[in-house]
Amino acid sequence: MKVVKGLCAAALISLASNAWAERLVIAEIPSPDFTEAQKVASDEWVLVTEISSLALPTSATLAPGSQRELVFSAGGQKYRIARADVVLENETLVTSACDTLALSISSDTRSASVKGAGESCD
Repeated sequence: MKVVKGLCAAALISLASNAWAERLVIAEIPSPDFTEAQKVASDEWVLVTEISSLALPTSATLAPGSQRELVFSAGGQKYRIARADVVLENETLVTSACDTLALSISSDTRSASVKGAGESCD
């Protein structure tokens, strides 16, 4: 019986975490003059500045089957944009490696690079 309760709890947590993960808000697009979004219906690429009905912040979801693209709506159209091209609500971009602490987790085999990493700090 404990196993069944544990499995039910795990399923509920999984469903809840999926719902939380899908609630994204695009707060900013740092370089809209140089950033493109793709219309989902036609696969046509447009500059973000050409989407006149886009008002930030706007809600978004992860593109189906992708962790690297977001889908948002503007003017009755759905657009796909690279996750790296946007700043999400409650997210801070690292602009100086000197203002951050280096952290290494032994069980984490992934690696990441930080813009400005390796610069000397005063």
